[in-house]
Amino acid sequence: FFGEMSLVSNQPRSATVRSLRSCDLFVLDGDDFHRIVRDFPEAEAEFKRIALERQAANAARAEG
Repeated sequence: FFGEMSLVSNQPRSATVRSLRSCDLFVLDGDDFHRIVRDFPEAEAEFKRIALERQAANAARAEG
């Protein structure tokens, strides 16, 4: 999945994703995302963990 960093941080997205092949996508807007994490707090914790992990990886890549 992708786009979680923007949803978790309430900031504009910072990445672009391109598919190598034709694919079907499931779009979850911000309201739906926030309803899910409100109803399933463990999902919110996992999304935050993944977002922080990806931020750290992006920072490490940027530093070279």
